[in-house]
Amino acid sequence: MRRNSRLSVVLAALLFATSAGIATEVAAKGGAQLLPKSSLYTKVSTASSKDEIKAICAEIVARQDASAVGQTDASHLYMHGMIMGVSCLKVDYFKALVLARESGDAFTLKAALTYIRDRAAGGNAKAIRALEKYEKAYD
Repeated sequence: MRRNSRLSVVLAALLFATSAGIATEVAAKGGAQLLPKSSLYTKVSTASSKDEIKAICAEIVARQDASAVGQTDASHLYMHGMIMGVSCLKVDYFKALVLARESGDAFTLKAALTYIRDRAAGGNAKAIRALEKYEKAYD
């Protein structure tokens, strides 16, 4: 349990780090994947206002098909529906899985599948339906 908590802290720090130096140091210690510089999540900081975060959410959705990084950003957003506690999108687990797959990034797909499978195992009906639909479409 303690290891999962530490991993969550490392991943959260990487996701929201605004300084490349801090993110690199944390990643080197934790072995996690860094955000690409073109990721819109790099624009988010703890000082971001609610309106700024909502604007970033809108930009992520608008760019979801522009590149692999855009698909990865959108996949994450569709999984959680929020950034730093600011709700900006309705959660859509199936869309998150499809975007993760289309991004071509195995790490993103594995993370999305793990997260959504955990939700499904906990009885989340949306996650269960999304996994069934995804497996039917891609198996």
